[in-house]
Amino acid sequence: MLRLKKTAVLFGLLVLFHTILGSVVYPQEEKQRQEKLQEPRKLPLASLVHLKGIVEIKTDEKADWQEALASMELEPDNILKTGVESYVMITFFDGSKVRVEENTIVTIKKLHAALNEKGEFEQGNIGISVILGEVTTKIEKIKMKERVFEIESPSSLIGVRGTFFTVKVDRAKKTHVMVLRGKVSVKNVQVKTLQKVKEVMVGNGQGIEVERGEFPSKMRKLSNQEISKLEKREDQMKRDEEQTVFKW
Repeated sequence: MLRLKKTAVLFGLLVLFHTILGSVVYPQEEKQRQEKLQEPRKLPLASLVHLKGIVEIKTDEKADWQEALASMELEPDNILKTGVESYVMITFFDGSKVRVEENTIVTIKKLHAALNEKGEFEQGNIGISVILGEVTTKIEKIKMKERVFEIESPSSLIGVRGTFFTVKVDRAKKTHVMVLRGKVSVKNVQVKTLQKVKEVMVGNGQGIEVERGEFPSKMRKLSNQEISKLEKREDQMKRDEEQTVFKW
């Protein structure tokens, strides 16, 4: 009988201990949970939304290559590399899209956005560096207080105004720009201290080339074959958007 009473007392003390512990710990955990819910939601600024073939990514120059997957979020200094007959499409916070074509290496240089009081994107800064290969870019026209979208290469800096165009860097570091529609500004990269910089506006159905250390070449009219190639690529991007695994 005495043993049963001792057991009952111990059980009662155990219940009391858990009650006191719960009143101290659980409210603290609940407070932390509520604070976490109230934190502003981190919006992805750029994500991989569709890929085909061999696509690799590394967080920065010192990191190792790893397989890239659809829905991966990108950050500044990330590097993407595509293999033969491979490509990957990036969607940015403003709805703009960049398709990294086969045998291409690109770096995310800038990726910043600011929200207004309504939670809408008000300012944005996107910068991509094409080391080698080709990218196809579709810029959405949206109402933002300020947006900067630039693509740099070893020989030029391309400023986007809202358009569909391609930038290709060959093994000689020469940059080729072709605009299907819209307008881009193309500047040569200053490689010498006193070298001058020349800016050229490239519009609908036009192309231009820039060699490292040289001014942009004369503007030229795209051939029917080049225009057809860009139109087919634009249609492919639309189909990829429809079939994408990850929706923005």
